[in-house]
Amino acid sequence: MAGAKGNKGAAAKAAAAKAAKAAAAAAAAADDEDEPWVVDMQTHVPLDRQETVEFDPVPLPDLPSLGEHDDETDEARKARYAKDDEVIANARKIRESRAMLGAKIAAGPYGVDKRKSHWDYVMIEMRWMAADFAAERDWKLEA
Repeated sequence: MAGAKGNKGAAAKAAAAKAAKAAAAAAAAADDEDEPWVVDMQTHVPLDRQETVEFDPVPLPDLPSLGEHDDETDEARKARYAKDDEVIANARKIRESRAMLGAKIAAGPYGVDKRKSHWDYVMIEMRWMAADFAAERDWKLEA
């Protein structure tokens, strides 16, 4: 302990540093309490320094009338409506026929009530054998 007379220990240095930090934090907190923070919403703060360009819109051209059939007679209008109805009915008929064709394709080539032939039973057996062989192969690979 001959050298300990003039030197402070490490614990004493750490305690002094901790006290200095606490004093600095207290002083900073006291300074912050003196200045109230107020947001000024009236002052304009530019976010970028680009020049603003005035927008000069181009005037719109004169638009045509909404209806192209302004001068048509009642008979011509009724004929046009009848033609539109006919086109819509034809489109509905095409849609229904496509749906019917899709249902026929989904039902299969023989329909739902087809009797099974010998070949159908052979195909069922082949599907079962394929699944059984795959399961046995996996079982042998694991063992």
